[in-house]
Amino acid sequence: MGHLAKLGGKLKTWRKRWFVLKNGTLTYWKSQHDMNRKPQGQIMLDEACRINRAEGASTFEIDTGKKVYYLTADSNATMDDWIRVLQNVQRRNATKLLLSRDDQKPTIQGWVTKVKNGHAKKCWCVLLGKMFLYFKAPGETNPLGQINMRDARVEEVEHVSDSDSEEREDPTQSQARLTVAIYPAHQGPTYLILPGKQERDNWLYHLTVVSGGGPNAGTQYEQLVQKLMETDGDPNCVLWRHPILLHTKDAITSPLTSLHSEAMQPEAIKLFKSIQLFMSVAVNQPGIDYHVVLAQNALQHCLDMPELQTEMIGILVKQTSRHTGQKLSVGVQVNKKLGKQTRAPAPPPII
Repeated sequence: MGHLAKLGGKLKTWRKRWFVLKNGTLTYWKSQHDMNRKPQGQIMLDEACRINRAEGASTFEIDTGKKVYYLTADSNATMDDWIRVLQNVQRRNATKLLLSRDDQKPTIQGWVTKVKNGHAKKCWCVLLGKMFLYFKAPGETNPLGQINMRDARVEEVEHVSDSDSEEREDPTQSQARLTVAIYPAHQGPTYLILPGKQERDNWLYHLTVVSGGGPNAGTQYEQLVQKLMETDGDPNCVLWRHPILLHTKDAITSPLTSLHSEAMQPEAIKLFKSIQLFMSVAVNQPGIDYHVVLAQNALQHCLDMPELQTEMIGILVKQTSRHTGQKLSVGVQVNKKLGKQTRAPAPPPII
């Protein structure tokens, strides 16, 4: 507990307030003598909160996702103490909430060598919702640390051996170790060293998904869909006239959506040809059986290779979108479904 200056009011002025941290909630009054009265406000330090330094001397901010509170301490040392305590409480609250929810299961978990500030440590890492948590061992409830993946940037990087690592690496194995970098907002990077390509691809995919990816993530088709999502699928948007989104009689040379492996790319092109043929051949009585076989083959192709299911949705959107009235509205609805998957690479196959 203690005094902090809070920026607020209609005129946005700094006013001194008495703050008390209790049970994961930061409560404030006009003065210490008003604590028997109703508080002026409360700040819940839940999983959505972000606590960081702000511009200005000894100033920090608490972003709840709905409102940003600007607070100033008497000195930089006092500010650092407040930030450290509040972040620790917020981490504990967020972790307890996540771990206590029956419906919240880890998206991915496993042993990973985590590197930060030149120091490597093998940790049990867990991705719960948008929180990346790392523990000493499986089953523990108090994490060594955590990263809020909201607004974080995720990239694949080359692994560089670090002399400060707690474990010496076998030179013959170091080449096989692959690294994923996490760049959180307002924090230094954290590197995850993984033993193989399968593990790297799994972590890279899931971390990218929860971080929201980037504006240039995905294929050109996916980027156009994302831009349409930002307009809420406006039927009058000029993007609908882009050739990549329109029906074509020509074959495609590359998949419409991101695929995990190069081996899937020719399969996606074959799928496009099958659907294109199904839609272009006239339906008449003698050809009904042929159409049924074409449809069955395309659907079976996607059942055998689940990674192609998103590609199939994209193909149907493209081949039924001619920027004309009713057909366009169908494209908008399907694009809304597809748009949820356009900011990250396609998921790796489950082995």
